[in-house]
Amino acid sequence: MALVSLDWQTTSFGVVMVEHASRAITEFMGQRGMVAAFCIFIDTIFVPEAHAAAVARWLATDGAALTLRGGMPLLSNRTSDCLDDRALRYIKERALMQDAAAASGE
Repeated sequence: MALVSLDWQTTSFGVVMVEHASRAITEFMGQRGMVAAFCIFIDTIFVPEAHAAAVARWLATDGAALTLRGGMPLLSNRTSDCLDDRALRYIKERALMQDAAAASGE
């Protein structure tokens, strides 16, 4: 994992997106002050702990309105979605995408 090789003493991030973030990656990021704030399909968005409250407020307002065709929510702020095993998340997201496509007639 590329994130392990970083010098976390001299490098900081405002946002990090990780595709298929496993529990180990989520724990690793947490040890470096980054929390899983929300998910976009199979991607987990990590932000510094100090920004988590602001991200939660945004998710509850403007972020909640973001949808894909068919009305499927684009963002998920359900903690379980961000922390599920990556294989289980992939299966869930594929099912949601298929349901949205079927609902829109695609």
